[in-house]
Amino acid sequence: MNITYEYFWGRSASFEQKKELADFYSSHYGMWSENDPEKRGGRNISLSPGMISKWLSNDYSELWTARDGKILIGYAIALRGFLNSQKKDQIIWVTQFVVHKEHRHEGIGKKLLFSLWNISSAYAWGLVTASPYAIRALEKATRRKCDPKNIKQNIEKILHFGSQNIIYINKSIEKEVGNNSSKVNTNFYITHSKISEMLERTTSEECLWQLGNIEEGWEWIAFTFKDQLPFEFTKKEIEDMMNASDSVARQAYSRMPMDLHKWACHADKEVEYIINTCKLSPENKILDIGCGLGRHTIEFKREKQYNNIIGIDYVDSLIESAKKKAKEKDVEYDFQCIDITASLSKSKLRHNDFDAILCLYDVVGSYVDNLKNQTILNNIFFLLKPGGYAVISVMNLHRTEAKAKYKFSIEKSTIKLHELQASNTMNETGDVFDPEYYMIDTDTKIIYRKELFSYDQTSSKNKPPIELIVRDRRFYMDEIVEMCNKAGLEVIQKRFVNAGWQRDETCEEAREILLICKKKG
Repeated sequence: MNITYEYFWGRSASFEQKKELADFYSSHYGMWSENDPEKRGGRNISLSPGMISKWLSNDYSELWTARDGKILIGYAIALRGFLNSQKKDQIIWVTQFVVHKEHRHEGIGKKLLFSLWNISSAYAWGLVTASPYAIRALEKATRRKCDPKNIKQNIEKILHFGSQNIIYINKSIEKEVGNNSSKVNTNFYITHSKISEMLERTTSEECLWQLGNIEEGWEWIAFTFKDQLPFEFTKKEIEDMMNASDSVARQAYSRMPMDLHKWACHADKEVEYIINTCKLSPENKILDIGCGLGRHTIEFKREKQYNNIIGIDYVDSLIESAKKKAKEKDVEYDFQCIDITASLSKSKLRHNDFDAILCLYDVVGSYVDNLKNQTILNNIFFLLKPGGYAVISVMNLHRTEAKAKYKFSIEKSTIKLHELQASNTMNETGDVFDPEYYMIDTDTKIIYRKELFSYDQTSSKNKPPIELIVRDRRFYMDEIVEMCNKAGLEVIQKRFVNAGWQRDETCEEAREILLICKKKG
């Protein structure tokens, strides 16, 4: 399976998305009880696209999806708001949560909820449900147990938020929240025929059920809270969760206005340097890997009249933005959506076809799996003509380690990740070297940050940003040189630099390592 996780601001969902969600809900949510007052017993519970639209119309709403390839296998609708008028004590309430019937014991729901909740600094995370599986997914995703005593302490402000924002919660809703139960009467008559079986499968001496029983028409109100002590991830859990988070983070990056960052304003100087160093001429064929918004591709075409250049990126939305920017600047373009870590046999890229290849600004290193980073370098070698040049830049681990304030070993404890401070770095400056906001795993050298992401420039100003753990890999000079050599590339120039590449820097001051490589001919 190729599972990917995505998120959208609720109001941005298209009619086609709403119809897809309605059809999915109607097929996979569940059946009405035989005791349903409206006599719908035995029929699938269904929703129309119009009802889905109502659920997504709140300014606080978010849509999170899980797909196997292009096939929807799960989704969650959530509200991300505040429990008080001072905009403190953030609450993240999942109002709809559906997983495909055939994928309910594969961890999809847990990973979907982790993508949504992540290791956030919210005060409360929760949902209302008649499914013990959903509650166990909540507990595993937030690393905390649903304790009715904690829920009781917070129930009034939780229900106040719910009554203002959620269709099935009102001020006078009947509730029973005490030391051994936590439930509300939503008058939602989903069948309870399999609840006993689900409770049996999810309960043990080590994992007791604390929320009591529910009658038909009632649902559990299940929340966990920041002030509860989190429990550790297993090694497999943290890797699965982080991979799901990586999937969302890559998508989130594609929506950021990164062309306004200072580091992104040097394409003219960098292109000039590339042309002079690699002795290029306008007839040369060039490939820009991980082109993003197309800064270097457009600069080559518009200012230098290099018309035989292709820009590729694996993110569709970035390719569309690059095309738009090229049109605005009246530049003919060739931008293609291609994943350079995948097999190139089905792409239009050909063996020994390019005189020069650019792979700049941490495309190598955006994957924590170093096999994928090596694959990028191997594919660069495959695509270059003999005698062709590769220009590669990566983030500098020498500086990252020298400036680091926070170090840990994820192998020994995952709890330290909860101490990461969230920052708006990528939205505002792009300075991912601020030591206040990153943590180094001393065993793997993987860098962890917690970033705040707004959906886009059109989403509600009232809506708090999402928080995502972001991981990247940075390199020592000797390490990246060795990887290039392993791919067959000869490193003919290596430098410690900052954006613009105008002068050499010390290894502890440079943000980047810049390599000029050649494929022997």
